[in-house]
Amino acid sequence: MLLTLDKAHEISKKEDHYSYDGYTSIDDDAAQFLAKKHGSLIFPDLREMPLSTARHFSKHRGFLEFTGLREISAEALQYLTEGKMSLTLGKFEDLSDEAAEVLGEFEGNLTLGLSHLSDSLAEALSKHCGEDLVLYGLTEMSDEAAQSIAKRGGELLALPHLKRLTGTAAKALCERGLEIHLPAVAELSDEAAEIFSKFRGEIYFNPRLDHFQNIKPTLTYQG
Repeated sequence: MLLTLDKAHEISKKEDHYSYDGYTSIDDDAAQFLAKKHGSLIFPDLREMPLSTARHFSKHRGFLEFTGLREISAEALQYLTEGKMSLTLGKFEDLSDEAAEVLGEFEGNLTLGLSHLSDSLAEALSKHCGEDLVLYGLTEMSDEAAQSIAKRGGELLALPHLKRLTGTAAKALCERGLEIHLPAVAELSDEAAEIFSKFRGEIYFNPRLDHFQNIKPTLTYQG
């Protein structure tokens, strides 16, 4: 379903926040109009991001959320990341190396949906220096990817769907004083549990984790 300028006008008069559910594409006039709005613009079903649309949204100074996108070019990302405080994208099967480099240079908070975190993408994201990095959709990642992500300069790293971590990955994540969210981790080796028990930052685990009772004194958690 196409979001037209008339429909964008109609929705903006009714809503305090701007969520455009059900719209899979947007015309240029609507994008140009919405880019002038303050606050969050949420498009859960938008499937495409032409350069003309991304160019219009480069003018928006609030939060942008495009969780319906399944692919995006590096050129479109250059526009979307311009001057943004927060950006939510994906869930992506894969991203080009050029697109990954653009995200690595983004200085705002980044929430990125991924079905797989390649070592090359992790290396690019290690350069991300925004305060928050949230990678949702991932259920596992390699030790090499964990070691790269741990190098980033932000404060919060959230992996809300990650189910397991090796000792090597746990050690990498604990080398800096990050705030780490791992609410879906269901398997933790004795080595990883020992490493996390000595972590000086904040870690959020699911309290049903098998090792939780052993490391509870040093951790905060979410139920």
